[in-house]
Amino acid sequence: MSNTTRLVLINSTSEPQKITSAAARLSSLPGTPTKILDETPDTGYPDYLRRIMQMGHQSIMEHANFTIAFENVSVFAEQFIIGFRLMSFTVKSRRYVPHGEAGYIVPYMASEGKSTDLFGSDDKPYIGPEFYGPLSQRYLHYCESLFMAYKKLLEIGITPEDARFVLPYSFKSNFIATGNARSWLRLIYSASNGLGKQYPEIHWIGTKLQEMLAKIAPALFTKVDEIERGVFEKEQKLKELTTKLDMQKSFDRPIIELISHTPDADRLVAKSALIVATRGDTDELESKLTPEIVRETVKVVTENRHARELEQANFTFRLNGMSLPMLTHLTRHRMQSIVIPSFVEAGRSPNIVIPPLVAENNEATSIFKSSLNSQNLFWDAMDRFNVPQENRVYAYLSGQTMNCVTTMDARELHHFFTLRTCNRAQWEIRNYAIEMLKTIKKTAPHIFRKAGPNCYRFDECREGRMTCGKAKEVREAMAKL
Repeated sequence: MSNTTRLVLINSTSEPQKITSAAARLSSLPGTPTKILDETPDTGYPDYLRRIMQMGHQSIMEHANFTIAFENVSVFAEQFIIGFRLMSFTVKSRRYVPHGEAGYIVPYMASEGKSTDLFGSDDKPYIGPEFYGPLSQRYLHYCESLFMAYKKLLEIGITPEDARFVLPYSFKSNFIATGNARSWLRLIYSASNGLGKQYPEIHWIGTKLQEMLAKIAPALFTKVDEIERGVFEKEQKLKELTTKLDMQKSFDRPIIELISHTPDADRLVAKSALIVATRGDTDELESKLTPEIVRETVKVVTENRHARELEQANFTFRLNGMSLPMLTHLTRHRMQSIVIPSFVEAGRSPNIVIPPLVAENNEATSIFKSSLNSQNLFWDAMDRFNVPQENRVYAYLSGQTMNCVTTMDARELHHFFTLRTCNRAQWEIRNYAIEMLKTIKKTAPHIFRKAGPNCYRFDECREGRMTCGKAKEVREAMAKL
């Protein structure tokens, strides 16, 4: 298998400028959509399109879709890209597919003040080893040692999903992403001009995406900075504010904290459902909303697949000490508002997640700790060479930890718990999901009475041949939460 980093357009809407131009003209011209489409030239109306988009009417771009294969980009770049949640992603699993031969991205270990542009215009994803200095050579040895540790863990029976915790955050990932033109535009702008600009690999990805898509739809992708406007100075300004607060970082907090929620969420959901059902007076309904009526109404709502009423209740969690693999699992849930710290500002955490299977095995633990020691030694070397913080991200062990804040509504939480409290879920995010469910049941007991995996929520396992075969035991355990 080739280890070359590349982006490949594998499918797209035919004549994207034609369909987006027709969509733009539909709102102001008489005639049916198909009549207007038939009258629109294949190239659309480029100048007209640009004017419309510069005015902020970018929803017309959502009619054109593009599917792109990302081959052998770093898992760090993957994390950046899947943060654009209005897209669809399918990623090669690190839980089931061994990644011992995946390879890794090599950042330019330059000192502060020197060029960090490791991505050139010749489609080469990084500078060849012949150009590296002594620290870059040491980085190669560091990554090779981590991949060797990964393979040793596999050899002694550690599963790929747990062995990956020793891999560097530069290891290569492969995935397919589908999004509309508006989503791709925002990704390109952020990668080229915004949050991703400080990371050479991500900046390179943004540049290549723009070149690729501009060949198909130049009116949509040629002058990105004229369509997408905005500044990306949040991290720097927040850093200045935190200096004034003089707060110390805390690494010994519970794994989940419910920091905010809709007051009396059960009652609000019931009230929302009954207002629509009765069309009655709000004050009168309030007076008749007994605990029994609340319980019965919420039960009806939660058992229905079209439970929009649940979206009226929101819950905000702080999730502490999660590994980088878990962060990837969490980010893939699109219907949430998640706030992730800058990977540069987060830095290397003093805590590391050691998978239980590793911790229970003396040989595996020794291998893991040796890898952790290698990271610490290499970090000291990067300190001596004043390596830019944005390139140090590639030297993180995957088991390093971060915190985040996320808000989900009750409907999305039901979906989250269905997937993530299941025995088939990755063990770490399952632990977090169960703790989240325990906590939230105290706040909204009726809404989350039957929250849990399919075998508990719908009384049937939907995992097919991959079932754990323990539906009865799972139901009993979930009922006790």
